[in-house]
Amino acid sequence: MKNRILSVLVLAAMIGLTSCGVSETTDKTEQTVEVVTEAYDDAEEKTEDVTEPESEEVTETAEETTASEVTAAGKDVSENDKAAKKEFKHAEGLSDKYADFDNMAFAYKGQIFKFGEATLADLANSGIEMDCDEELDDMIEDCGFASDVNVDVYINPSTEVWLQFTNNKDNGMIPASECVLTYAYFMTSVDKDYSDDGIQFNFPLDLTEEELTKNSGEPNETEFDEDLGSNFGYTEPSRLNPDNEQLKDGYFFGFNLDGKLMEVCIAWDCNV
Repeated sequence: MKNRILSVLVLAAMIGLTSCGVSETTDKTEQTVEVVTEAYDDAEEKTEDVTEPESEEVTETAEETTASEVTAAGKDVSENDKAAKKEFKHAEGLSDKYADFDNMAFAYKGQIFKFGEATLADLANSGIEMDCDEELDDMIEDCGFASDVNVDVYINPSTEVWLQFTNNKDNGMIPASECVLTYAYFMTSVDKDYSDDGIQFNFPLDLTEEELTKNSGEPNETEFDEDLGSNFGYTEPSRLNPDNEQLKDGYFFGFNLDGKLMEVCIAWDCNV
């Protein structure tokens, strides 16, 4: 467009000069028009040659810089997430074997609570936050499941554990405070870390089937549900009442279809 405007202006000037009788300048003027036009074309081509590559280079550099920054930022976030996840460590006094009948227990702030030994008074005196359906001085009969004392405690803010303390002394009524720990059950949550203010078992909350069998061997009881997943049971006859075939000591681990831990039950001298 600029070439056309320039040619028109020069042509108008040339026509004006010719009409005034200056015909001698016609050849010179025509030569001038050609020179100006060619010069302008050359300048424009040079400008395009210089400008376009620089623009592309700048754009590519900007894109590379942006991509690098995004990638680096994503990498930092990923590494931070991994660093934020606590590594599982056994509490001192707990067994390294996940299904260990010689040391069935959980820990709270360095104190060990063994199944069949720890009393409700022991748990209450530890200072743990708990919700109990009986007062410590309430009298509890030795009549089985209906007389168990139910207690709710936490592993972490989103993982609640149901505990049972039982009068298993066969000597009539005793205070709830003297009932012993016999049962624990919980379902895992999205939080797979043990809290400093909660109880801790001797296995990680993100335990898998493979890790369990590698640590504790093959279970002696297994069930599979195509909609829910697998249940692995490690059981032995009750050590308190070995002659009662209905009573067992056991660990039961429930896994979803992806092989990830979903629920846990630990029972001592229970009908399971």
